[in-house]
Amino acid sequence: MQPVFRSTGYRPTQPSTQDDHYSQRYSGASQATSYTSEEPQSLSQATTTFASASQEEIVPLPALLHSRYSRMLMNMTDAQRLTISHAAPSSSSTGPDPGAVCASSTSALAEEAAFAKAEQKKRKREQLAAEKQERRHVKEQRRIQVETEKAARRALKQKLGDEKRAKKEAQEAARRLQETTQAEAKQRRRGEKEMLRLEAQKKAQDDATATLLGKVVRRQEKRRIATENEKRLRAVETMLHAAEKSRTEETMRALRMETQINTLAAAVEQALLEKDGLAETLLDQKKAIATCTSDLQKAVHNLVSVEAPMKRHVQAESFTPPPPVEAPTDVDYGCLIALDMIEKARAKKRRKEVAQEY
Repeated sequence: MQPVFRSTGYRPTQPSTQDDHYSQRYSGASQATSYTSEEPQSLSQATTTFASASQEEIVPLPALLHSRYSRMLMNMTDAQRLTISHAAPSSSSTGPDPGAVCASSTSALAEEAAFAKAEQKKRKREQLAAEKQERRHVKEQRRIQVETEKAARRALKQKLGDEKRAKKEAQEAARRLQETTQAEAKQRRRGEKEMLRLEAQKKAQDDATATLLGKVVRRQEKRRIATENEKRLRAVETMLHAAEKSRTEETMRALRMETQINTLAAAVEQALLEKDGLAETLLDQKKAIATCTSDLQKAVHNLVSVEAPMKRHVQAESFTPPPPVEAPTDVDYGCLIALDMIEKARAKKRRKEVAQEY
């Protein structure tokens, strides 16, 4: 809203001499607080300049009003200025009215005071707004700093968590690797143990098979030896039977010869009784009988001496050696020993057959 100026002879572009001192003194403050379209200043700079100027010295009201009025005129457009100049009456026709001039000056001063008060309030609001903006900016900076610190702490926490997680994963991987290695070693030891057990079992089976084969071989060898011994015993039995038969025949022959000798002796005695002169003939016959008897005994002795080595060989191969023969010429005792050996061999054979059946 533009103020309406009355037609007076006051020209604001040419200030009065009484305001020169104040205008020169406070021109810097007015210029510092003025805003132009050509050189705009920031709100913070204007607030700071006005605060410094207000703190240094209090600006008098006439100079303040003059500076505000001059600035208002500078901000006015050409059309507004023409309107004001056309509305003002010509000062050449009539002279200035002192009452009107005083009234217009009073109204202008009142308007200037109101405008200055409004401008001061505006500056105060702007200052408060600037302070509020500054506080908001500081608060925003603090918030940004807090957020930055939170983000940094969060990043550090995330980094520590990642490091801890990586360390935990590394430890877990190492533990799994150790468990895998231990399991593989355990499996390998178990396999080696199983292999050793199988080898020991195979060796035991081989030993058992070898032992069984050895037993079978020894049993077959015993059977072969028993068969050979049985064959030998049968051969010896056959020889003993033949010797027994020949002995029986020799005994019968000796008995017949003894009977003949007895008959001959009786005949000789009868002849001697009949003929006393035949004593010499009887002696010759007795000699002949003695010679025959000695020849018979020699033949029996030779037969027994021939059979004695064979009997000793059989006795050496038998399991129970027979007692030594008291008299090598005792044929009866040798036959009894041979028969005893044959009976023992037959009993042993029967026991083996019974054992094999069971």
